[in-house]
Amino acid sequence: MEGIWHGRGHVKRRGTLMRGKVSVLCVAAVLAFYGCARSPQAKEAKYLEKGKKALEQRNYSVAILQFKNAAQAQPQDAEAYYQLGLAYLAANDYNTAASAFLKATELNPKHAAAQLKVATLMATSRNKQIVEEAQKRTEEVLNLLPEDVDALNVLAITELRLGKPEDAETHLEEALKRPPSSLKSSVALAQTRLARKDVPGAEEALK
Repeated sequence: MEGIWHGRGHVKRRGTLMRGKVSVLCVAAVLAFYGCARSPQAKEAKYLEKGKKALEQRNYSVAILQFKNAAQAQPQDAEAYYQLGLAYLAANDYNTAASAFLKATELNPKHAAAQLKVATLMATSRNKQIVEEAQKRTEEVLNLLPEDVDALNVLAITELRLGKPEDAETHLEEALKRPPSSLKSSVALAQTRLARKDVPGAEEALK
């Protein structure tokens, strides 16, 4: 009788141990899943999504915070810094925006949108060398995206600033031929033609 109870006790303890092992494995699986869900990539994606929503709602301080969190989660990803630059730009903090865009281009020189934002800000400078750098960056964007209308507009601005109105006019005309043609291109072309005292040409551009 004692042997029977001893055997049953052994089986009971064994069952308890098995259940304990299963519980440990379940906990480990849950922790592993949670760890994957909270990977740096997942964290960045979550912060980027929240930041974009805040930016759409014009809640710039929240957007900036979320994009900073995204950059902290993935410090080598250019997109987080690009989005951060957009938030600073929307908040009219142009210097900090430029720094964020520059960081994005350092991490990924082929990030065309960031390069174009840097070039746009540089094109407003009174320093000839900075404007020339803006022209160079814009040309690099056009090498990647030959059909980009915004890049053609920015290139034309740099050419005007560098005293090349004929080149600017050529690129603005090219921009207007590509969809979507923009009012910005038309106005810039009109201004370029007015600078050359071509009043009929300016009127035609505005039409």
